[in-house]
Parts: sequence; structure tokens; C-alpha cells
Amino acid sequence: TEYYLTREENMSSEELGGLEKLQAYVNGFAPARCVNRAGEPVVDAKGIERMEKRLINTKELLG
Repeated sequence: TEYYLTREENMSSEELGGLEKLQAYVNGFAPARCVNRAGEPVVDAKGIERMEKRLINTKELLG
């Protein structure tokens, strides 16, 4: 798992800069509206519209 996991304290200043840019980019994502098959918003028991985090298709980005 060392290949996939790196502690911030082990990162160089250049790597930390890249991590900060990536975190800022991801934090800028807007939540996705949940909709049913008819395209209507999904609401919870209180009538509040459900929102979820968006998934990033990394295979598509790297392909």
C-alpha cells in the first residue's frame, strides 16, 4: 500500500503544492441533485431535496 498511500509529512514541498491544488479543485465540486428515472428531484421524509457527492470517473480522465 505504500504505492497508493503517502503521508503528508513525507511529501516534498512540490508534492504538497500539488495536493493543495487538487484538494481545492475537488472542494469546488457542486453536489449533485438526486433524481428518479423520470428526472424528478428525490426528497427525504421532510421534503428536503437530496444531494450527493459527485463521483469522478478516473478511468475516463486517464484514458
